[in-house]
Amino acid sequence: FVMPLTKDSQLSLCEQLLLEENGADFVATAKVFLSHAWTYPFLDVLDAVERRFSSSQDPNPVVWFDIFSVSQHKSDERDFTW
Repeated sequence: FVMPLTKDSQLSLCEQLLLEENGADFVATAKVFLSHAWTYPFLDVLDAVERRFSSSQDPNPVVWFDIFSVSQHKSDERDFTW
């Protein structure tokens, strides 16, 4: 999903959205950090996020999700400790 959308720019999805008209409407300062390990099914992560925030008092929580915030095109250039 992310890589085809950002193929030309090689940016993270968040960085690319900030360059697009109305894209800034979808990028904000996060209060929650979320990372997805590719050894686990992505839909399991989405289910967990939905369960976590379904009873949240914040109707619009902002989450720093690594697959959207970090360029997926350059991730293999960084070592694991990055």
